[in-house]
Amino acid sequence: MTTEEIIKQNKRFLRKYKSFTERCKRFLYKILIRYDVIFIRCSDGRLGQIEKMFGLPYGTSKNFINIGGKFKIGSGFFGKLLLEKVEEIINPFFSFRKACIVVTYHYSSSQEHLGCAGFSCKTDDAIKYGHDFIDQIDRVFCAHNQKVERMLIGVCTDTSSLRIHGVGGLCEDVSNLLDFTMVQKYKTLKKLFGGKKTFWFLFFVLYVSSKNSVNILSWVNKKNTNTLIIEHNEQGIAMGRELDWFKSFNKLLIIGGTYGDHLSHVIETAMKVIVNNTISGVIPRGGKIILLATGAFDSRKTSSEALAREEARVNSDALLKYTFRANPELFSGYDVCVITGITDQYTKKFFIIPYNYEQGLRRAKEKYEKYKKTHRMIV
Repeated sequence: MTTEEIIKQNKRFLRKYKSFTERCKRFLYKILIRYDVIFIRCSDGRLGQIEKMFGLPYGTSKNFINIGGKFKIGSGFFGKLLLEKVEEIINPFFSFRKACIVVTYHYSSSQEHLGCAGFSCKTDDAIKYGHDFIDQIDRVFCAHNQKVERMLIGVCTDTSSLRIHGVGGLCEDVSNLLDFTMVQKYKTLKKLFGGKKTFWFLFFVLYVSSKNSVNILSWVNKKNTNTLIIEHNEQGIAMGRELDWFKSFNKLLIIGGTYGDHLSHVIETAMKVIVNNTISGVIPRGGKIILLATGAFDSRKTSSEALAREEARVNSDALLKYTFRANPELFSGYDVCVITGITDQYTKKFFIIPYNYEQGLRRAKEKYEKYKKTHRMIV
C-alpha cells in the first residue's frame, strides 16, 4: 500500500458517500430506522467493512477503535468523546433519533489463533470484557436516558456472521436464522432480549440480522465454501481519529487513539501482528510497512486545521518512536514508510501534509537509546 493508494481509497469513499444511490440509502435508513450506530471495535483490519456486515449505508455510523476494542468510559478523554457523540445523535431538535452503542468483539470459527490478538485469541476473555463494558454504558448512559440502547455483538471473521448477545447469557448466531421468516426472526430476537425491549429496537436488530443474512449468503456463494480462513494480512498501522473512510479490508491495523491505555502498549501490541506478518512472508523482505498518522479537523472552525496538523505530526513521531522500540530490525530490513495527513471530519476528505521522516527517525533512535539505558535493556 502506497500514499497514492491511500489517497485513491479516500477518493473512492467520497465518490460513493456522495453518490445519489448512497444518499437515497441514508435517507431511507433515517426514515425507517430510528437508531444511529456507534461502534466500539477492535483495530483488526478484517473489521474494515463492519458497516457492510451490519447492512448500514455509508456514513451512518461512528467508530471508536482500539486494540481489542478495549475502552474504559471513565479513563482518559474517551468518555467525553463518546458523550459528545451520543448527545449529538439525541439532539432535542431531532427527538425521534436514538443512539445504539454496539460493543463488538471478533473471533474465528475455524482456528483459535485467528481470533483477537488484543485478547491473545481468547474469545471468552473478549466476551467477558464486552459484558463489563456494557455495564459501564448502562451506568453512564442507559440508566438515565431512554434514548440510548446498547448491544454486545460478536463478529466471525471467517463468515462475516454476527453473534447477537441478549439477556441472561443468551446469544444467537445470525447464521442459524438464515431459513427463518421475518416473523420467526422477530420472535427469536424478542425472546433473546427477554421481551424487555421496545418494538423499534427489535425492528432495528431485525434489520441488522436480515441484512447480515444476505451478506453471509453472498459471501458463502462467492467463496463457494461455508468457512473461509482469513489470516492477518495487514501491512502497517494507522493511528488517529476520523478514519471511518478507510474501508480497505485487512490492509492496516487502526488505532483510534490512546483512550486511557498507555500508547506504547497499544502500538507495541499492534506491531506484534506486523512482525508476525514479516515472519510468515505476508510482508516480503524489503517490502513496505506503512505507518499512517492522521489528525482530524472541522473546516467550519478557524484554528481547527492547524491543531489537526500538529496532532498528525505528534502521532507520526509516536508511531516511529514505539515501532522502533518494539523492533529496531524492521528499519534495516524493510521499507518503513510514514504517511502523515489530516481528515476534514465534516467533508471526510483526507489531505497529505509534509513530515520530515529523517528527523523523526533520528528522534526515535535517540529516545530508544535513552530507553535502553533507563530500563537497562540487554540488546
